[in-house]
Amino acid sequence: MVAIFSGMPVRRITTNTDRIANSEGIMVITRAEGLDAVTMRRVAATLDTGAASLYVYVRNREELLRAMMDRVAGTVPPIAPDAERWREQVHELLRG
Repeated sequence: MVAIFSGMPVRRITTNTDRIANSEGIMVITRAEGLDAVTMRRVAATLDTGAASLYVYVRNREELLRAMMDRVAGTVPPIAPDAERWREQVHELLRG
């Protein structure tokens, strides 16, 4: 299965990759230190494994970040578009 993100096809992530991307430890690192702190070694340490083990599930850091983005995007509740309130709706969406 292929997922589309930012107009580029992406290999659909396996259940194990979803598990990696859904790791709360990765999200804690991201919130505290930003995306630059999310490295394969750091993620592996969070999951108590070696960095090389992650490459079985993701090709590279970019694919891991895309999986994380899928996770975050999946938590955004859908809203019915309202043409008269679109700006307000965008602000509400961004505030979360």
